[in-house]
Amino acid sequence: MEKGQKTDVNANEFGSTTIRLAEMMLRRGRPEKVLRKILYLILAMIACPVWAQAQGTFQFTATLTGANEIPPNSDPTVFTGLFSLTGNSLSFLLNVPAWTFNSVSASINGPALLGGAGPIIFDLGGPFLVGGSSLGSPPYYSFFSPFNGLLGAGPFTLSNPQINDLESGHWYVNVTSETMPAGQLRGQITPVPEPSIWALLCGAGIALWWWRRKMFAKIMSRFAVPFGLVSVCAMSAAAQGSYWKDALKAAIRSNDVAEVGAILSSNSLPPGVTLDDNSVTPLHLASLMGSREVASWLLGKGAPVDATTVEQGHTPLIIAAGRGHLGIAKLLLEHFAGIDHKDSAGLTPLLWAIHQDQPAMAEYLIRQGADINAVASIGRSALMMAAEKGSVPLVTELIAKGANVNHTNEVGNDALIEAAEAGHADVVRVLLQKGGSTNRQNADGWTGLMKAAALGHFDVAKALCEAGAEQSKKNKFGRTAMDYAKGISGTTELKTGEDFDKAVETKVLNSEELYYVMARKRTSIDYGAIVKLLAQYSQRSK
Repeated sequence: MEKGQKTDVNANEFGSTTIRLAEMMLRRGRPEKVLRKILYLILAMIACPVWAQAQGTFQFTATLTGANEIPPNSDPTVFTGLFSLTGNSLSFLLNVPAWTFNSVSASINGPALLGGAGPIIFDLGGPFLVGGSSLGSPPYYSFFSPFNGLLGAGPFTLSNPQINDLESGHWYVNVTSETMPAGQLRGQITPVPEPSIWALLCGAGIALWWWRRKMFAKIMSRFAVPFGLVSVCAMSAAAQGSYWKDALKAAIRSNDVAEVGAILSSNSLPPGVTLDDNSVTPLHLASLMGSREVASWLLGKGAPVDATTVEQGHTPLIIAAGRGHLGIAKLLLEHFAGIDHKDSAGLTPLLWAIHQDQPAMAEYLIRQGADINAVASIGRSALMMAAEKGSVPLVTELIAKGANVNHTNEVGNDALIEAAEAGHADVVRVLLQKGGSTNRQNADGWTGLMKAAALGHFDVAKALCEAGAEQSKKNKFGRTAMDYAKGISGTTELKTGEDFDKAVETKVLNSEELYYVMARKRTSIDYGAIVKLLAQYSQRSK
């Protein structure tokens, strides 16, 4: 029988009945007898194919490499994506190392085996860049579920044929980049072997024996619902309360004011009702989806304009700013939304707009009086973010409005170092003209010129050399810009993860320099031209 196929047995009803029996027995008898009887029921559930298929959670992984792509490429990045199928719901987590390329998108494709190609089945949402740490962990792009009101995607509901394809290894993950829009990394999704059913039965027997111990009985007797049935209870409750939520989300997505009103009214729900444990409200969803009429109606009915999600602290305005929905943002501000409200990471709507590449939204928020010098929790300012994104108009406007050109974050980077690292020569020139520091060193001793040389940004290196950047400065590893332009000795032949690990262990390089060594593996960069440039300007300074 296929997973999720209709049968004469209703799993929800079976679970609810078991819970009622448990509660009744707990009231009438000793907990020891209760658990013995419930364990028999649990064993029956495990043995029952219908129950196992409806409630089981199955794990899958995908190891992504450039060699798996069509055609194969030489990208040395290797990482593993994680997938979990519960019933017919598929969730996922992919953290793509930002060593050699910038991720643009990720998707589940198929059906196709290794060597074949298939269409996109599920888009895994836009990438969220997580910065590296000063301890050497590299930055990475995260694709994840569940969709949290602003980021992520899924979980995805699979049909029976799709479940069969997934379990048969006929699906793969594809990650694209700016330079390889068809695919930079790919990996086939394969099942993780499950524990034996006998292991589950033995575990139940051990639990029954353990129950007989006095202390365990004393603790467990305090609970109304025995262990092993909590998930059943949650599943049953979710089934009872999910219909109106799904209908409401669909109505908001289609910007159907009448349907939204009818659903809320028929279920006696307030306009600010929360839809999940993250406290996402209908106004959050309307702001996410750009449903302006629904947002206007909700605000008119008293929906809280600055409601915040639990996990991220996102307000509707932060969400609208990140999505670039100008109409929604204007509406929210008309209802006195907090223009400088910070989320859990210290990001304001302005910072979110810049972070999510929404320059028109950022310019609008600046004109509406947003604090241009607000900084996130790690000290990054709006100017630093705009510089890193390479937006000359936004950088220019922020400076004109009074943004601090020489503000530094927690690791000592300023806007110029951020722009230099990202390779935005035009932004570097603007910052230099507006008083940016040519030779600032961050907490680890890196200058903008070192970053440009290490990452192969010729135009940035040239702009800095023309401005008089000093080549003699060294970072905490004792290296100069020329050292990075020539390449760290002993790293040219490194190819595999084991090679890099050994190089770090033998002190050929520091683990914090791996990012730059990996970046150098990109064959399109002419580091020789940067060496000549630095040599030329070094001679001029003598």
